[in-house]
Amino acid sequence: MTETEIKLRLVSISTIRRRLRVLGWHVDQRRHHERNVVYDRSSPPWVSGGYLLRIREVGSRVWLTVKLPMQAGGPHKVREEYEVETRDRAALSSIVETMGFKPAWRYEKFRTTFRRHPREGKILLDETPVGDLLELEGPPTWIDRTAAKLGFSKNDYITLSYRSLFVEYRREHPEIGDDMVFDRRGRW
Repeated sequence: MTETEIKLRLVSISTIRRRLRVLGWHVDQRRHHERNVVYDRSSPPWVSGGYLLRIREVGSRVWLTVKLPMQAGGPHKVREEYEVETRDRAALSSIVETMGFKPAWRYEKFRTTFRRHPREGKILLDETPVGDLLELEGPPTWIDRTAAKLGFSKNDYITLSYRSLFVEYRREHPEIGDDMVFDRRGRW
């Protein structure tokens, strides 16, 4: 499946929630905690080649996701994505590690999903240790129209991965650890 998305950096979660309500968006999935482990291998490495192999956990649900490198050109992040869901995290980890992949990076976020119409795109509100962001996922014209209605321009679009955003953040904050995770109280 082809995934098309952008990220938008937020200044205020309460302001964007109000704006979404005014525009008719409703919460499709309540705020939940996501734990992610990105896997890589030494030869040939996947992450540096633009690939993503990830196991994501939300409660007892577990997903294995593979994303291919981003397609070049345009203001949107476009890439092929494949995903399966299971409840057996240990089996997924064993399969991935048997194929020569090892855990390379961990990241967490609190996510709330918004929808307006079933056939439109979706808006994801992500609260992360490196800041709060909106992800708009859907057709490019829908993304552009929705971003504009929310008060953003194409100059605000971010197509970087969470890993790349973390690397940028870490340059300014070298004291942080190697992973983008919250402490036990859900704080950075």
